[in-house]
Amino acid sequence: MTVPFGPRRDRRYGTTTPHHGIELATGPGAEVRAVYAGKVAFAAPFEGYGPTVILQHTGGVFTLYAGLAELRVARGDVVPLHAPLGAASERLYFEIRVDNRPENPLSWIR
Repeated sequence: MTVPFGPRRDRRYGTTTPHHGIELATGPGAEVRAVYAGKVAFAAPFEGYGPTVILQHTGGVFTLYAGLAELRVARGDVVPLHAPLGAASERLYFEIRVDNRPENPLSWIR
């Protein structure tokens, strides 16, 4: 993990900005897989994040995978656990939202 969950304070300006996910160092081209089965709600470039996949899961849960180098799913696809979603770039941004509230992904990792 290169950037943890939680607000970030800019040292120069003293401002605080939200950071609703975590950033992970990855090997370029590494396969990015679904952490849980779900339906692809979004799969396209997203301004500021690059190629992005958002999965909708049961119980009002969404997972977001951004900073991908390549997408391997399309909107509407239903994917099983560990299904390939795309190829990584040098970093991966990962976010979990429950009822549209960001949650620390580390609390979900076993």
